[in-house]
Amino acid sequence: MDIKTNDQGQTMSGTYTPLGQHLHSLPTNQKEVTLTFDQIERILNDKLPSSAYQYQAWWANEKNPHQPQKITIANAGWKVDAINFKKNASPKGMLFPVVPKV
Repeated sequence: MDIKTNDQGQTMSGTYTPLGQHLHSLPTNQKEVTLTFDQIERILNDKLPSSAYQYQAWWANEKNPHQPQKITIANAGWKVDAINFKKNASPKGMLFPVVPKV
């Protein structure tokens, strides 16, 4: 796995870089975005690990994140607000809103 560092010297996995780029590309006045797990995997061009589908902690916001997916989301200026793990969620798939930091 290719490990990169951001401007603050924090490591960011190359695997999650496309997600960070996607979040950075959103309009600055956009207050929230909802992505399904399928959409995230298309953005990444890769599958998420099984723990991403099962555990809130995989996505949890942290003050000083160490996991690459958390670093990527935080560095893009967003945080995870809620995750829907229900298999029969509508729209089809699982989704989580990402909301900007205040």
